[in-house]
Amino acid sequence: MPKKKKIYRAAAPVRPAPNGNETVRIGWLDLARGAMAATGLDEFLDGMKRAQGAPLSAEAAALVACSAEMTGVSLSRLDRMLEGGAAREEHGLGGSSAKSLYRAVERLGRCSDEIVAFLGESLKARFGVAMGTVMVDWTSMYFEAPARGIVRFGYSRDRRPDRPQVTVGVAMDAASGMPVGLTVNPGNTVDATHFADTFARIRPLLREGAVAVFDSGAYSMENARVLDEAGFGFVTRAKLNASDAAAALDPGAPWISDGGLPRLEIDGNLGRRRYLFCD
Repeated sequence: MPKKKKIYRAAAPVRPAPNGNETVRIGWLDLARGAMAATGLDEFLDGMKRAQGAPLSAEAAALVACSAEMTGVSLSRLDRMLEGGAAREEHGLGGSSAKSLYRAVERLGRCSDEIVAFLGESLKARFGVAMGTVMVDWTSMYFEAPARGIVRFGYSRDRRPDRPQVTVGVAMDAASGMPVGLTVNPGNTVDATHFADTFARIRPLLREGAVAVFDSGAYSMENARVLDEAGFGFVTRAKLNASDAAAALDPGAPWISDGGLPRLEIDGNLGRRRYLFCD
């Protein structure tokens, strides 16, 4: 007689009873603290706040550690995550009010230009970030809130023209991949206009003869003039014109093929060179 198969029935899951335990992201907290100490940002932030209350560096590290693994997290949610006494103690926030996070974010926002400038100088002095070639780009961030102040309606990269937004400019050192510049402008600012603010922020960091790389949306004759006068080169995606088309269709055009995409080099005005690529 064949043996009967045993049937095992899984026990009903037992829901653990709620307790007073609090979760702290120690790994992210150590990383945030380490990065701030390595750049000197902790001392810089603490010098921006009065003596009473939690150190601004501790509040900034807590905000970074709690939001690192999440997207779209709100400040009110971070407030709830850090409202427990044990969690606040672990983050070095002591007995200060949980609402102090709102004051910290407000202060960080008001001083964002100084903070970004300090980080750029620190990366250059402490870590040898060369800033010889800098990649610059602009994007937008929308808000689920009414338009107010710099939060305005404009061209949305998020495909949400029904929401107000701000525009954000970011600069990155090409060799190291480190971000070296950040600017925030009203939501209706186009890239060609935003360029001036972004360039002004990173200009003190750039070495002599540096090159800026950006998309055609930020190109204008005025922006090219600013770069020329400052002694910096630039690379951008140019829009084709009639002379480019004629040169490309010329049977005797001297196309260059050296292992990459075939290209045609055209000497333009003001000492610039245009490259046409063919795939």
